[in-house]
Amino acid sequence: MSVHEIDRKLSGLRFGEPQRCHGLTVFPLLEADPPDEDCLTLDEALARGDAIVTEISEGGSVPELRFRNQGDRPVLLLDGEELVGSKQNRILNLSILVPAHSEVVIPVSCVEAGRWAWRARSSGSSNRAIYSKLRSRKIVQVSEGLADSGMRHADQAEIWNDISAKAARMQAFSDTSASGAIYERYREDLDEFIGHLKPAASQVGAIFVVASRPAGVEIFRSPKLFALLLPKLLRSYGLDALEERGMAEPATEPAVDVAGLLSSLRTTQAGRYKALGLGEDIRFDSDSMIGAALAENGTLIHLAAFPRAWAA
Repeated sequence: MSVHEIDRKLSGLRFGEPQRCHGLTVFPLLEADPPDEDCLTLDEALARGDAIVTEISEGGSVPELRFRNQGDRPVLLLDGEELVGSKQNRILNLSILVPAHSEVVIPVSCVEAGRWAWRARSSGSSNRAIYSKLRSRKIVQVSEGLADSGMRHADQAEIWNDISAKAARMQAFSDTSASGAIYERYREDLDEFIGHLKPAASQVGAIFVVASRPAGVEIFRSPKLFALLLPKLLRSYGLDALEERGMAEPATEPAVDVAGLLSSLRTTQAGRYKALGLGEDIRFDSDSMIGAALAENGTLIHLAAFPRAWAA
């Protein structure tokens, strides 16, 4: 898929009726005739017994895990999705489409600085993706690594520092400095986002706005993928919304130029790389927007983009 084809994909989207809960506003992105779905999410693959996630060896390696797809369909791993267990909890550094009947060493970042010991012999899924501000900063780091060395690693020390500062601000601590402790402390509040913000028919994506500030754009291949992954994304953006809920909330929907945000993404310069697994890894970088897209056989699988101000 070329950058121009992504432009056409974006231009074919229309806005649905916005939904709002506790300072988080979701502007639905709808597609009239989305393609059929043929891949599984991580949760689906694990539930079917098709996927196994392990350390790469008995000794392990902090920035890598091994993903084995034993099933007949590709599996989509979501940027920022958290994997729990093994020697420590990690997040995905980028979205990856793992082919059927294959193994891929996946680049990850640790979100549990105080543990390097077996909790389980494999990693399982969580119900969350890391909070959106850290996702945006991580995308910048991974994009820089790709451009400089072809590696898809993030700055581990910066990620630990970011999580530590977030935990302190939100008064959520754990013995192993796990980011999951923050989500557990605010579990009931985050569940409210899940209960109130529901996907619309033909919705393939959304623009997320936190306390009147544009926070991110997420677009998927199909309504099914978006609906299945929306709860993890709501916890990602929702955690940032909860941190800012002390700010005065507007009485009406925030006056954000969401159409202009989408238009600015269409004109952003992009770099293109062979993806891990299937497809092409496309990186966006401009004065106003940063992000990444995964495309395969001329079809957009997942796009995540953030205003540069959100990553600051």
